Amino acid sequence: SGSQHRILSAAAMCFYGVKYAATLHLLMESASGSGFVIATLAMSAQLKMNMVCVVFLLMQFIWKMFISYKDQYMITPQFIMAITVSDSLIWLVLFMWVYCKFNSLLVTLQDQKLGSEIV
Repeated sequence: SGSQHRILSAAAMCFYGVKYAATLHLLMESASGSGFVIATLAMSAQLKMNMVCVVFLLMQFIWKMFISYKDQYMITPQFIMAITVSDSLIWLVLFMWVYCKFNSLLVTLQDQKLGSEIV
């Protein structure tokens, strides 16, 4: 029936949103060096990463809802394009953020290697 389809659709959207948010969280935590360069992250850094992931999860869910129900609610193509472009720009910002964190982690690891070779 229609209600079962909506429940399955919402569950699928939640699953995909959680998958993307969990991947983002793991990337950010790995890029910060948590667990192998530093023991744990500061509480403020963890809170910041968790807030970014929650906002990202909500954005993914809203975006997927608009895309899935665009015909049912007669959403204009211009609005869908605006949402898609803004989502792509946010993906670009997140990619650059994680890339910069990995780059700074690489420098930290190289400095530690040089420091251990000198001693």
